[in-house]
Amino acid sequence: MFAFASATNASELMDELERFIPFWYGPHRAEYGVPHDRLARRGLPGPLRRLYEFAGRWERPCSCCPAGRHWIFAHDGDRLRTFDDLELADGGKLAFADEVQDAWRCATLTEGDDPPVWVEGDWNETPQWERVSDSLARFLVTFCLRLAVSGAPSCVADAALTRRFQDPNVRVEPLWLDGGSANPNQRDSFYLLDGRILVWQHRRKQGHAKPGDLCFAAKDDEGAAFLEAHQAPVVRVILRTGADRPWYLDVRADGSGKLDGPGAPAARFPPGTLDFATVRDQLQAASSSGPVEESHGWVCFFREGHSSATPRRFNDAALAESFFATALTATGQSSGELGRLYREHNRTPS
Repeated sequence: MFAFASATNASELMDELERFIPFWYGPHRAEYGVPHDRLARRGLPGPLRRLYEFAGRWERPCSCCPAGRHWIFAHDGDRLRTFDDLELADGGKLAFADEVQDAWRCATLTEGDDPPVWVEGDWNETPQWERVSDSLARFLVTFCLRLAVSGAPSCVADAALTRRFQDPNVRVEPLWLDGGSANPNQRDSFYLLDGRILVWQHRRKQGHAKPGDLCFAAKDDEGAAFLEAHQAPVVRVILRTGADRPWYLDVRADGSGKLDGPGAPAARFPPGTLDFATVRDQLQAASSSGPVEESHGWVCFFREGHSSATPRRFNDAALAESFFATALTATGQSSGELGRLYREHNRTPS
């Protein structure tokens, strides 16, 4: 689909990047570029001029931003600077990429067909510029592909997806291998899985990539559904009530788990207490994505091999009570202190 690997010069690399960007972010429009008259007022090397001319004002929705939108090449602190934020750094270099809290910044020359890239920041042993790429165009390809992954609406690391990626019968297209990044000790490779999932593999410069070094990203609802369908199964569910002093129900795949709340030690219930598939499916159907406030109830679905999960909003008190009551009975402590505290804090009938 893309010919990054066979590009022989900066112009061909930027051609491919201009093909990839609409593939990932949607159709290109003329107004997404910085106008020619503004570009002409600043000295820029060829690859940066091409990028700003093509996508220097391309934004996408973002609920976390005050304006509700942000530039496509900025995510989670790492960014290519917008055209207006470009500035001269030490020695007349042009600072064009950075971490917003100044952990590092990258710079290049103000002119040239394809000048080098330097970095200074947390990765440097001494406070000086270190050369990280002989080619600005190659650096931009790596950096833009990485931001496409990390800024995607759906992005996961998952053992089942990793196994699919390693399956010789599955279509995996190498896009860009061993690209240099802002971290001089890291090399980044990118692939397309099944023609729709962008895969980022990162490794130490002197080491080998590990299975856990793979991130899988989807650009749309269809891709997100693919990731959901091919991830490892859910093996644990944690439900929190929305009370002022919340209680927690932790259920494992064998139907065992624990119940605890404020002022009460955790009490365990044995395997088979709850039907895990029923708990999982009913809680998934009754929960929703979106911001979770402190007063909200929430539920987390943990997949095999995952150490974290995104909370989903949950406020079905009757459904929660049915699961909590079954678990409480199975602990053998429903008539004791645990049961009293639970009824008091959750206002359930005696």
